[in-house]
Amino acid sequence: NLVTAFYNNGSWDWVDQEQTSGYAYNSLAYQGLGDDGTLYTVLMGAAASGYLDYSITSASTTGTNWVRMLEVQYEAPTYNYMTPLFDVNESGLHMFLTTSNSIKYDSQTILCPLGGEEGYCNMWVSVDTNGAKQSMVSSPYTSIHFTDMMIENGSMYLTGNTRDFVSGSDTESNFTGQKISHSPRYAQYLAVMDDEGDWDGHMAVNEQSNNYQMLPTLLEVEESSIIFSDLYLPQTSVNGALINDYDDVDAEYIISKVNIDTGIEWSTNIGYANPTSYPGSVQSDEQ
Repeated sequence: NLVTAFYNNGSWDWVDQEQTSGYAYNSLAYQGLGDDGTLYTVLMGAAASGYLDYSITSASTTGTNWVRMLEVQYEAPTYNYMTPLFDVNESGLHMFLTTSNSIKYDSQTILCPLGGEEGYCNMWVSVDTNGAKQSMVSSPYTSIHFTDMMIENGSMYLTGNTRDFVSGSDTESNFTGQKISHSPRYAQYLAVMDDEGDWDGHMAVNEQSNNYQMLPTLLEVEESSIIFSDLYLPQTSVNGALINDYDDVDAEYIISKVNIDTGIEWSTNIGYANPTSYPGSVQSDEQ
């Protein structure tokens, strides 16, 4: 079960319990607190009839406001490898999905207007604070497996890598309709989508020494610059500039700030000689 509760002035104002289809920590796809104090929770359910169900719940200090259903196509070759991404701001909940043909939200079918390889598209769906679909924009599939996203300044900031679950071209990217090869290595990507579904910019982070699928974390967006972190191997470059500091370590945990147009602004590094001591995830402190 997933338990959601509100604690206020020494007592529990309300407690809610929801049964999950598996272990609750595996089913919890997202939880985020909006600027107005609204808590959004997304639970992954079971797959049925070619769709994977997600329940989206909005809760406030008085209890549950609403529950909506998101249905994402569950089929070969992607299944649930390319899971939806979520973020919240003052306007409500934002979802980024990579899907073929369509999704369903609140029993409404939303089609991919611009399909890429195998009919797949990247879709940005916005839901207002009442749970109603507010807008949707999309772009053709980019050959990128996006793993983290953040909404700032009216744009969507994304990061991921070139692992391609759709066509298997794991070392290529495609933001313009013309594929770019990073062979023989995977590449990490930073990208910005505007509210029309267009790509305002994108940038590759390449490792030359190993074929490692990078899973970067977005920490903060400052104007047009992105702060992100990940564990990197030697000879890693951002827009052609090496960001490693050490020659005698197994890997480096690096926090970097880049401008999507001009490249690296700064980076700070921690070297690790022992793989068993690698750090866990880092969270931003917006205060």
